[in-house]
Amino acid sequence: MTVERIYRRERLTIGLLSAELGVPDYRLRQLINEGLGYRNFNAFLNHYRIGEAKAALVDPEQVEVPVLTIAMDTGSRPRQILPQLNFAASPWREMRPR
Repeated sequence: MTVERIYRRERLTIGLLSAELGVPDYRLRQLINEGLGYRNFNAFLNHYRIGEAKAALVDPEQVEVPVLTIAMDTGSRPRQILPQLNFAASPWREMRPR
């Protein structure tokens, strides 16, 4: 997930990811839910997307990039990730080295 950053693909579904990995979707769902402990596939994706967004928010080279752009660059729809980032954006931006 982190090497190819497949989580950045818009409208990524468990079916598309399972086809890409060459495993049945029920097996991938079982791994995500039981093996990794995520509530569902979207929670799994958002874990990676939010992590990337938080890293971008503290990156001094992205100080001028709007939070919305950062959110969309992770492959998220704004209504899915912005509520989580809006609460986190200010503290994360304040952590930036100046």
